[in-house]
Amino acid sequence: MSFPYWITRTVCGFFFNLGFKTRIVGIENIPHRGAYLLAANHVSYFDPPLISGTTPTPLYFFARKSLLKNWWFFLLHKGLNVIPVDLDGNNVAAVKVAIRMLKEDKPLVIFPEGTRAVDGRLKRGRSGAGFIACQTQVPVVPVRIFGTYEALDRKTTKPKWGMPLTVVISKPLKPQEYDVNVKSKERYQIAVDKIMEAIAKIEKPASHTKSEVEWNF
Repeated sequence: MSFPYWITRTVCGFFFNLGFKTRIVGIENIPHRGAYLLAANHVSYFDPPLISGTTPTPLYFFARKSLLKNWWFFLLHKGLNVIPVDLDGNNVAAVKVAIRMLKEDKPLVIFPEGTRAVDGRLKRGRSGAGFIACQTQVPVVPVRIFGTYEALDRKTTKPKWGMPLTVVISKPLKPQEYDVNVKSKERYQIAVDKIMEAIAKIEKPASHTKSEVEWNF
């Protein structure tokens, strides 16, 4: 774990635990070793740093290339395991990097919807996420985040302190559960649709569970 990643993750841990009522549920569903895709819904800027607390090992993330215009992010993005992507352009190079990371047994976080939802509701996933999953044949861990939309939605600049934030991690999907593995133009869209279905099925726990933690420092 690089120092920039560790210090950023540690600061985020204090930020979420002190400023919000943060819960991570289903931690036992994270694979202990090997590559996997951690696929989550996306409604807020809080989602990536919040997800970084779900595992004791570093995660890799996609982030829009425009963020590199910020000088501190540009200096730190490699240490933060960020793969820059252009939301409106060609991302063949970024996808190749992601596939290479997975083949090197490095877990990757992916938001199949591509960008933050305006209304907080789940949208249909993009086929690019299905392509990465099918090409690498790694387990896909469905994750659903609750509360970050209410705490800091797309139209808000000031967070609502004290909001309850919950990350729920479901059991991994095996490749045969999301990949129809047939020569079809719809193969990758079908795969991401199955992944999004798994995310949609995740419900927010009503009470505390044995596997619940606050943060994995």
